[in-house]
Amino acid sequence: MGYRPSLPDSVPVIDEVAARRRLFIACSHGHTGMTAGAVTGRLVSELVLGIEPMIDRRPYRLARFH
Repeated sequence: MGYRPSLPDSVPVIDEVAARRRLFIACSHGHTGMTAGAVTGRLVSELVLGIEPMIDRRPYRLARFH
């Protein structure tokens, strides 16, 4: 119960930080953190390994706030 960390658009960030290669971020899932954890983990592992992601990751990019 209570507030959960989320961003203004309520969409998590799952991306590699452009200014710090090989630094990955997956945060701000709000109330969906527990249910989205497995999919987020898979997406992060694909990013780390350089594999084509299973889903379109554009909606989750950190750059959407620039």
